[in-house]
Parts: sequence; structure tokens; C-alpha cells
Amino acid sequence: MGSQRQIDGSVVAITGGAGGIGLALGRAMLGAGAKVALLDIAEPALDEAAAQLGGGDAGSWSSLQWARSPGGCPGSPRAPTNA
Repeated sequence: MGSQRQIDGSVVAITGGAGGIGLALGRAMLGAGAKVALLDIAEPALDEAAAQLGGGDAGSWSSLQWARSPGGCPGSPRAPTNA
């Protein structure tokens, strides 16, 4: 067994979730039963990614949430806009 961690029921936040590795990771985590929050600065791509993963309007379903990440400097104190 080793140190394999149970994913089912976990909450996972993924930055860069609108495409590439972030989107693939989101898909895998949803498939494993996690609740997923996708964050990205590319809002149109983020909406498309959420639709690909079964999303509708932000906040309308329980397994996937997404939000546009604030742009600017790393460590910005601003919160995501739609989660």
C-alpha cells in the first residue's frame, strides 16, 4: 500500500486549470472523486475548460468550481472572482 493517499472526497485547487496539465489534472481528480476548484487568469479558456468537465454556471454544481485568478504580481491578496 505504501503512502498512497485517498483522493475520493478531497478538495483540490488547481492553478492553470484552463488547459494543458492543469486541465488534465482536474479531469483526473474529478474522475477519482475529488471536489475540484480550477483557477486561471484566462477567463474564456477557463469557462471552456469547465464546460468540458461537465460544468454549467459557476457555483451551480458541487464537484467542480472555477474562478478567474487575479492577474498581477504573485502573492496578490485579491481573491478569485467567481468561486
